[in-house]
This record gives sequence, structure tokens and C-alpha cells, in this order.
Amino acid sequence: MSTSTRIVAAVAPTAPLGIQSVALSSSSISISWFQVTGTLNGGSPVTGYSVYWKNQNNSTYTLAG
Repeated sequence: MSTSTRIVAAVAPTAPLGIQSVALSSSSISISWFQVTGTLNGGSPVTGYSVYWKNQNNSTYTLAG
């Protein structure tokens, strides 16, 4: 006897909307955006974001926080 399994490919969520940044000082910024809502193709809702930064003279990204 054989069984079948349904496989659903994961789909990346869309990017946050309305991204804005404001310089607070020469070494600090504030970033805001609108959270993506809903699901796409049966996927799970977005539950968090990670923000990375890099110096323009470097290729390494660092997690902000």
C-alpha cells in the first residue's frame, strides 16, 4: 500500500511597506515601517523582523540591536 503526501513550497513574505529613517545623531538613526499582514499561499504570518547594517566601506553586515 502506498501513501501520498502534499508538499507546499515556502514563499518569502513581501518586504515591509513605508520604510522611513530619520538621523538622530551622527551615529544613530530611527527606522520605522508598516508590518506586512496576512499570509501568502497558505504560509505563516510574519512574526518579527531583523535589521542589519554595514559600513559603506565594508562588505560584512551586522545585526542591529
